[in-house]
Amino acid sequence: MVAKGYMGKILRVDLSRRKVIIEDTEEEQAKKYIGGSGLGAKILFEETSVETNPLGSENLLIFAVGLLTGTRVFSSDRSEVIAKSPATGIYCEANCGGHWGEKFKRCGYDALVIQGKAEVPVYLSIDEDQVEIKDASHLWGKDTFEAAKILKEERSESAQVAAIGQAGENLVKFAAIMTDGEHGRAAGRGGLGAVMGSKKLKAIVVNGKRKVDIAQEEKFNNLLRKIVPTMKTDPQALAQFGTSAGLVLCENIGDLPIKNWYQGKWEQGAGKICGPTMAKTILAGRYACGRCVIGCA
Repeated sequence: MVAKGYMGKILRVDLSRRKVIIEDTEEEQAKKYIGGSGLGAKILFEETSVETNPLGSENLLIFAVGLLTGTRVFSSDRSEVIAKSPATGIYCEANCGGHWGEKFKRCGYDALVIQGKAEVPVYLSIDEDQVEIKDASHLWGKDTFEAAKILKEERSESAQVAAIGQAGENLVKFAAIMTDGEHGRAAGRGGLGAVMGSKKLKAIVVNGKRKVDIAQEEKFNNLLRKIVPTMKTDPQALAQFGTSAGLVLCENIGDLPIKNWYQGKWEQGAGKICGPTMAKTILAGRYACGRCVIGCA
């Protein structure tokens, strides 16, 4: 039996053979390689090599979640996507917010390992024990907003969708994997959307409702009660102005990633696109990822 906080299962999907396998999450590996980041890194290291082509069928695309995902811990409904990057040729990990991570973990899994390549566009539907590889020809060519809308209508409005758009389909090396439909939460680093596209995998729909077991629930809840007030008061700049709140400060110290940090200064422009300016001029509403008390979007 794996430690509480883990669901105890790893889901493997071989798209080439259209085969689904469920493995146990081993206690030793769960403790030694903590969370989604650790578990995903271990699997990628052991099952790929320097010869693995990032856009080849032999590359793995791993979605993994951590101990706290699916619990009441603030900002915990996150997920990791791990693979060899087509942009760099080495290990890549992209972290994503939104609500997909919780829905996936509540299906009963700690990680999803995708290997192989489908012959035609497909999507995965994971509804707890029911795992299906479905035709996605009607979704291919559509952007992530429209694909997510169609899939929620087809499967369930309570489901969450991770999808690629046209960039991922066409193997653009900086393509992202997007969740949360029109709210657009991104696993944006390293071109992992291109890895998903190379496998002809358009989307992954998840809809779990299982509970995450906690070892010492009373102590856990007491700790949350102590921390949450601080989380509500301290990040006020993020809550008011979003992740662009510190953009002007970054520009002042030369840390804007213009042309991949080849340039870091933009004195005339930084103030026009920073969080405080956008809050005054174009703010239409706010959005929070799962279990978040800040709401920086």
